[in-house]
Amino acid sequence: MKVKDLYRSLLRLYPVDFREQFSQEMGSIFERRAAERSSKGRIALAVFVAREFLSIMKNACAMRMGPIFTRPGPTPVASPCLPRNLQEAAEQRARAIRNMVACIGKHEFTQARHYSYEEIRLRQLVEQLQSKVPAEGGGTA
Repeated sequence: MKVKDLYRSLLRLYPVDFREQFSQEMGSIFERRAAERSSKGRIALAVFVAREFLSIMKNACAMRMGPIFTRPGPTPVASPCLPRNLQEAAEQRARAIRNMVACIGKHEFTQARHYSYEEIRLRQLVEQLQSKVPAEGGGTA
């Protein structure tokens, strides 16, 4: 079994909703970083793989056990900076996606979840704004 296949198997330790949302990106980042470490030698790769696997076990356990030992917190607050038009909403959505991916890459999954909620909110806003954009040659919105 290849290391990347083992890594993807370990991702099954995460809750289903999290796995569906982030496992593809996490797998891609792992493969890219493993290739970088591999070029530095077997020991560098082994240390990297061990850290990643331990990180998965720690974070997946925390995610599964967290609801048992903590009270639910507040729902993430939407960004106070509301977009004024379709272009701004699309730009804010793209920024939220970039931030989410960066957080996943750094294993900051709580923050990544915040950006995920923000992206969903902005995607819905973009869809609403797009439905209000007049057809070419039409009137004002």
